[in-house]
Amino acid sequence: MYGGSARSSTEALHEALHEALHEALHEALHTEALHEALHEALHEALHEALHEALHEALHEALHEALHEDLHKAFI
Repeated sequence: MYGGSARSSTEALHEALHEALHEALHEALHTEALHEALHEALHEALHEALHEALHEALHEALHEALHEDLHKAFI
């Protein structure tokens, strides 16, 4: 009878450890996935902002160059 009780305790401990490990891994993966998703969203937002700024700067430079060329052509 004592052996059965010890086995029960060992199984309960094993189950509790398994559950704790499962929960810890789930939390770690959830945190990692969340971190990765936030990183990706930030990367995309920065890429968009830089693309927009570059587009604006290029547009302004071309506008300025055309304006100067037209000014020189008619003066």
